Amino acid sequence: MLDCQLYTEQNAVDWLGREWGEVVEADPEATFFQQWRWNQVWWQRYGRRNRPLIALFRDGATPVGLAPLYISRAPTGHKIARFLGTGPSDYGDIIAHPDYREEVIGDLGRLLLRELGLVLDLQQLREDSPTLVPLERALGLEGGSPRKLVQERAFTLDLPADWDAMLARLGTKTRYNVKYYRRRLHRDHRVELVENPVPQEIDQAMGVFFDLHQRRWRKRFLPGLFLFSGYRRYHLDVARSFLDAGQLLLCRLRIDGREAAAFYGFRYREADYFYLGGFDPDFAHLSVGTVLVGEMISRAIGAGSRRFEFLRGEEAYKSRWKASGKVNYRLLAAPGSVRSSFYLALMAKENTMVLKAKSRLRGGL
Repeated sequence: MLDCQLYTEQNAVDWLGREWGEVVEADPEATFFQQWRWNQVWWQRYGRRNRPLIALFRDGATPVGLAPLYISRAPTGHKIARFLGTGPSDYGDIIAHPDYREEVIGDLGRLLLRELGLVLDLQQLREDSPTLVPLERALGLEGGSPRKLVQERAFTLDLPADWDAMLARLGTKTRYNVKYYRRRLHRDHRVELVENPVPQEIDQAMGVFFDLHQRRWRKRFLPGLFLFSGYRRYHLDVARSFLDAGQLLLCRLRIDGREAAAFYGFRYREADYFYLGGFDPDFAHLSVGTVLVGEMISRAIGAGSRRFEFLRGEEAYKSRWKASGKVNYRLLAAPGSVRSSFYLALMAKENTMVLKAKSRLRGGL
């Protein structure tokens, strides 16, 4: 039997880093977003008004599983348990050693529903996550009647051995365009790829990225993600932390001395993650976005990465690169009271409205 210890102190996320890291290291399915560092930065910026609920499972003295949750209170009075990092995280999940996964999830279902009586709102669970099916089963056994809702699709490109093999995969038109755009740009302009800044220049480099991202959205009369300073400060904290960890990918494309495009992402295990990008609409005729993404895919292959994660969102360019899409699910569950069932129905309705809004937004771009 596993020992489960709950950590609910406000600073628990800060001092669980060592054991959290041990569990992540033992879980081959853990993604970039399950790392302690990502969640610790998120908690520092967004979590302080809530309460952590981190369930750490041990076999003797060895950490073998971890549920990185927090509790917030809904206007209806319900206590809602969600993954730390909900919102910015493209993948949410429970972390566990494969040999202990089923037991960890079974124990967790009993704890959250039967003992604590929480409403669960677990977002961005990958369709191929080894957690998803056992978690549905465990919550159902505990009377939670879980609802599995389609949330978004995330796109992944499995990388070949070299760039020529990558080009050979593409459709004829896309392959021609990728080569032509790059050749034309280097023929007619002075091109410079500026890679990760030194720590003293990270604020300035991220400022360039924020500006390029916002310029593209302003051109469409839309607010963009970085309209508000709080979100800019959060991602500046992320960039500083992962530059220090050696996992940041922050690259800018300069054309004739002007900042034209930026790539903001991460490298973790055997994958490169394309989190966000931006480009100056003045350079749109040069297809700078395509050129920069191609350069980053080429560099991922050269670094030995096996996957290029385009992450959430159904933008058409991802399919042109032959990335495959898989569904992310939102798993809702609650103790079997009428009041809780009504609240689950409200969250399901909210999920439907968000999906419709995103679909309309894609249609207008």
